[in-house]
Amino acid sequence: MFLLLLNLALAASVTEDRRSYADQTVQERWTWQDEKTQDALLRKEWFHPDGERSRLEEYQGGALHGQVSTWDRSGVLQTENHYRAGLLHGTSRRFDGPKDDRWVSVHRNYSAGLPEGEQLLRRDAETVVLRHHYKQGQLHGSQQAWHSSGEMHYQMNLESGVLQGEQRIWETGELEPSTYMVFEQGQAEGRQRYFYESNWRDEVWVEGRWEEVRSWHVEGSVPEALQVYALEVLPLDRHSDGELQPTHTLHLRTRKVLVSKRRHWPNGQTQEQWDQLDAQPFHRWAENGQLVLQGFGDPNDRRGRWTEWRADGTLFKEEEWTDNRKGEVRTFDPQGRLREVETWEWERQRWQVILYEGEHKVAEGELFRTGSYRWGPWTYYREDGSTRRTEVYGSGPYSGNRSFVVESQSFRVDGSVHCAGDERDLLCVEPQADGGHLELKVKALHRPRHGIESYQTETFSFQPRDVERTQLSEQAMLVPVLDGEGLVTQRRRFDSSGKELWVEQRRRDGSLEQLTGAGAASSWEESYDKEGQLSVISETLPSGESCLVQVQSGELVVAHQSLEGETVLMGESREANRRLANCAFWARHPELESLR
Repeated sequence: MFLLLLNLALAASVTEDRRSYADQTVQERWTWQDEKTQDALLRKEWFHPDGERSRLEEYQGGALHGQVSTWDRSGVLQTENHYRAGLLHGTSRRFDGPKDDRWVSVHRNYSAGLPEGEQLLRRDAETVVLRHHYKQGQLHGSQQAWHSSGEMHYQMNLESGVLQGEQRIWETGELEPSTYMVFEQGQAEGRQRYFYESNWRDEVWVEGRWEEVRSWHVEGSVPEALQVYALEVLPLDRHSDGELQPTHTLHLRTRKVLVSKRRHWPNGQTQEQWDQLDAQPFHRWAENGQLVLQGFGDPNDRRGRWTEWRADGTLFKEEEWTDNRKGEVRTFDPQGRLREVETWEWERQRWQVILYEGEHKVAEGELFRTGSYRWGPWTYYREDGSTRRTEVYGSGPYSGNRSFVVESQSFRVDGSVHCAGDERDLLCVEPQADGGHLELKVKALHRPRHGIESYQTETFSFQPRDVERTQLSEQAMLVPVLDGEGLVTQRRRFDSSGKELWVEQRRRDGSLEQLTGAGAASSWEESYDKEGQLSVISETLPSGESCLVQVQSGELVVAHQSLEGETVLMGESREANRRLANCAFWARHPELESLR
């Protein structure tokens, strides 16, 4: 009688909530202890349309606690799991087979949400196809699986999730394992045979490292380049989304991780060494053993601080790089003086460059992308810090990627403009004491990293600093102009190497007065009358002999003087004519042949 009253009291304190199908058959039922709160929830039940239960979940304190099971439409148990405080705990089973002869196809064991102990997968009531063992959620001990033919698939061994000892994997129909690996506390040790990157590998690993010789100085004796790898084992029992699958087939997947690069000189001394895994600095040595490069990370993708030295031990470069691809490179001359500062910004694809000579700054501007050519404004300085020249680089008229000087100005010490123009035409003006001025007209060719450096605008002397770097074209001219009236009194023509070809002297009316020049055949001087007609030619041959020409009223007088001072005239004798035929002016003035 007491028990009956107690049960009636308990029933009175239980609350249910139901949702039904159209025919009023119960579809879903939730049961609470007393009031409808999450903590008071006791169970959730779902039902098939015929009234058979389809799912049961038991709760305590708002979390799964107890049994969680599912049934098919005929009422046959499909899965049975057990929870404690919201976590899988105890057995977790999946059933298969006919209704009157059910057997466990998947048997898992859990403790506090983690796999624990033996995990089984069966093909039928008598045949186990997978047997794994876990300890605190990690593979531990012997792990076995079989092919559908009944042949062994793999025999693997782990300790607390780490491969330990022999690992064997068989292909179907093979008596010997196709994959054979040995591990010591998770590191490959000894001879290994495994499939990697579409090929079977047969390698010997020592203490978790494998050395691959890429090239040899002396075959089998002195390696030129070798790489050292570690072997990373990818998770064996994880699904692609990271979920733990204790009864899924294990896949021994590996990935080689490059941890060291080493190069050697022919004498066996180390040339380069880079140990990435242990965060050791990269080192490079010269053949004499001098350290020439040091920094952390990949030398082709630098981060942090890098230092370079010359083979004699003098400092060459200091570099500082940040992770957002910004950096500063400082270059020094052999005396240790700062020579160049380059600042790189990845987003702008530009090098900001400052050049030094000794203690003073000589130029600054930007290099585009790889540093192969200049771009935008550039400024050049004198030793006192005053601006010597400015240039603006932009897209040019030529094919290719190099930049073009679209604007150039040079300045005197007092700050006034001396020269102005662009890469193809540059005009320099120099005032003279007589009130006139000098003009230097330049057509400049240059290599794009170094700019126009083909003349000294301060002195107007043509002195190429480096012919291979910067050149003048044949059209470069030095033009003095008198009295500020724009009258050209002199023209000087140079070849591309800076050698003077000829000089014109002109009268105030612009007519040609004198022409002097030099070539391989002779050096010469020519005079012209006020009508611009040739009157006198004086020419010295490479032998030291000389030729003299006078033209008067259409008459031609030609004389030849030997080294001994003997003078002969054209027409005196065959010998005289032979000597005069060697004079070079005939080639310059073919029109004189008609007067001969």
